[in-house]
Amino acid sequence: MFFQIKMFFSIHKKLIFIILLSIITVALIIVAGLVIAFRNKGSYKTTKYISVNKDFSITLQDNLEMDLSNKSGYKLYITSIDKNVKNIIAVSTTDLNPLYTMEELVNADKTNYVSEFENSSNVSETFITTVKGKSCYNYSFDTDSSYIEVYWINANNTYYVFDFACDKKSPVNLKTNITNILNTLEFTSDSSK
Repeated sequence: MFFQIKMFFSIHKKLIFIILLSIITVALIIVAGLVIAFRNKGSYKTTKYISVNKDFSITLQDNLEMDLSNKSGYKLYITSIDKNVKNIIAVSTTDLNPLYTMEELVNADKTNYVSEFENSSNVSETFITTVKGKSCYNYSFDTDSSYIEVYWINANNTYYVFDFACDKKSPVNLKTNITNILNTLEFTSDSSK
């Protein structure tokens, strides 16, 4: 019996090798497909939003459920699609002012902004950082219903003020996406207004 099995394998060695190689190849293709499917699970489509004067853009994942809105005085104004959710990204600009440093302007803005809310709390210090290689100051604070984070970015001889108002009751957590959104920021070289 052992001799017959040995004889069978010696005669059909090439056929057995091809079958085993086919099984291994199919298994590798299935594993690769599962890895790709698992990696893409949780990735979302994105939408690029361009400012009114086309001098910058940001990209948001569609799962944030936000869309462009028109509001005068802003270069870009994005709000939640659901009117019951108050997530907002508002971007305005301020020209450079030779009489005040950027830090003085940001601290004055912080004082004025925080004073607009009766129950503001957790007011942060003003931090110096960079966003996309541009100098930036930011601060944050809480209100009864929102977490607010503001970034002043110096680019194209202009201060770009990014105001993120994150609704605390929203099922969409804008707060944890702020860094990702700022990482998509693109400035054009044309600073015409």
